[in-house]
Amino acid sequence: TRLGAIHDLRVAARTSAFSFKNSDESIGTVAGVLNVRNILQCSVQKDDDRVRIRAALVDAEEGGFERWSASYDSNLEDFIAVQEEIALAIAGALEAELAGSERIRLASRGTENQEAYDLYLRGLSYQLRQPWSNENQNRALDYFQAAVEADSTYAKAWALLAASYVSLGNLHLIPPEEAYSQAEVAANRAMALDLDLAYAHWVSGWVKFALYYDWKGAEEDFRRTIALAPNDFTGYHSLTFALSVFGKLEEAKAAAEEAISLDPLALWPRIGLTEVRFKMGDWDGIIADAESALAVEPNDHFSLLNLAMARAQTGAFPEAISAAAQAESLMPDDPHVTLLAAGAYAMIGDESAARDRLEKMEAAVAEGATNVSPGDLAFVYATLGDADQTIALLNRAADTYDSWAFSLNYPFLRPYWGDPRFVELIDRLELPREAYR
Repeated sequence: TRLGAIHDLRVAARTSAFSFKNSDESIGTVAGVLNVRNILQCSVQKDDDRVRIRAALVDAEEGGFERWSASYDSNLEDFIAVQEEIALAIAGALEAELAGSERIRLASRGTENQEAYDLYLRGLSYQLRQPWSNENQNRALDYFQAAVEADSTYAKAWALLAASYVSLGNLHLIPPEEAYSQAEVAANRAMALDLDLAYAHWVSGWVKFALYYDWKGAEEDFRRTIALAPNDFTGYHSLTFALSVFGKLEEAKAAAEEAISLDPLALWPRIGLTEVRFKMGDWDGIIADAESALAVEPNDHFSLLNLAMARAQTGAFPEAISAAAQAESLMPDDPHVTLLAAGAYAMIGDESAARDRLEKMEAAVAEGATNVSPGDLAFVYATLGDADQTIALLNRAADTYDSWAFSLNYPFLRPYWGDPRFVELIDRLELPREAYR
């Protein structure tokens, strides 16, 4: 991750690179998938408080030629410093030109506290796992919280603590306003500690986007993230959403595709591209992406739901029903899954199946459930043709910081764009009317 801050290098992202951990794939195959020329191979052995590291930089285009290698034997407390030494050595071996700020960034350890660093890495491992998991996101939050308690000056841990709150709010695992407010506190702390930390600008942008609907301010932060970390997908992925709310869908698609190129095996960049495809009404593209994802992971309920809705839009009703049913069987207690499946049933004309699911979720809300998205409810009413309920629930979504507030240009809502009440909502959120016509 240190090398990723160097503009002169293109570094494969952690998610994609780590997918080849303990893999038997050849160097050439790995390099081809990651779209890189050189592969860093590394082994770490821990013996009590000693750490032994063997690192080698291999050129995949030169038949596995070893461009650089070194071994390190250090105390555990010096492990962070060794990473700095390795990063500088690799940059030198690749003859990368380092700007002064980049050299400073490489030398920046973030924390001298080994316990805080270990907790940070544990949190990161959970944050990068299946993003819809309540358990994963909460465990990531706990580890990042412990990391900042171990070292209150650890800016990156504060930034990713903020990111965990944003994720939990988006998923309604914590009420969105509460989650985004907590994210703001952590993001401000990260910014105060390190104004040049890319992740600090990234989470600051999401707070502006989700809590304040400050679309332009968020876009500026996301572009600053890209400038500070050009090899990290997070800036481009987030920019996808900032551009799409303004109807700049071709630009948003380009940003999503750039995010995917930086981390081809990560899920989040593909979620961004799917968001744009939905807003474009690119049903064939959604189907192709979903089928490709399901070929790798047949139980990916996110892709199954996308497939169900896209198949419904193209008239492939039996396939839509099959995909929706499979998604529900995988996540029977997830309100988001239930309501998106309800929308798919409404699209194919099975109003009874749609209303059964809708009534179940409305009953849960009446009983005090806080994990049911008003935007998801609005989506079902929209597919059923109920303008009054759709617009009332979209206003509630905006009032409660629901993520549907930045998905109002989905084609499912197009029939309501001309309704004066919808136009009033667009104006209230300071979105351009021309993007919703």
